[in-house]
Amino acid sequence: MVEDSDDIGTLLHLASAGLDKHSDEVLRERLGIGLSQFRVLLSLLYEDGQNQSSIAYNLSQTEASISRQIRLLMGKKLVEARPNPHSRRDKLIFITGKGMMLGQSALSILNNYHSPLFQDITAHDQAALKHILRTVYRHIEQLYEY
Repeated sequence: MVEDSDDIGTLLHLASAGLDKHSDEVLRERLGIGLSQFRVLLSLLYEDGQNQSSIAYNLSQTEASISRQIRLLMGKKLVEARPNPHSRRDKLIFITGKGMMLGQSALSILNNYHSPLFQDITAHDQAALKHILRTVYRHIEQLYEY
């Protein structure tokens, strides 16, 4: 299927879906968390103390799906909810020390897992690919005003 497509969007989608599937499997086997839970941890590693709707927005997910992931992470003591000092009805989600260590381990595991995928691509082409993907992402952000 990939070999038959000349459409860049389709190729990106297929590559991303394959990467997501295998990343999910690796994280489940090695750390006992799925890719969805890892994404929440990663969001909190970048900006701790977000509310649920901010996490959902940043990850382009529904609040219901994020709520489920947060409950699972809280059960594993990887995140905790605290009252928002500016809103009595809102809770802020914070990553715990255990969550930080697991998040960092997950990043390392995924980086090690992903490296062989790019071993046949020159450093120059990898740099070009990174630049192109960042450009595409910026265009998506502008288009959908993330």
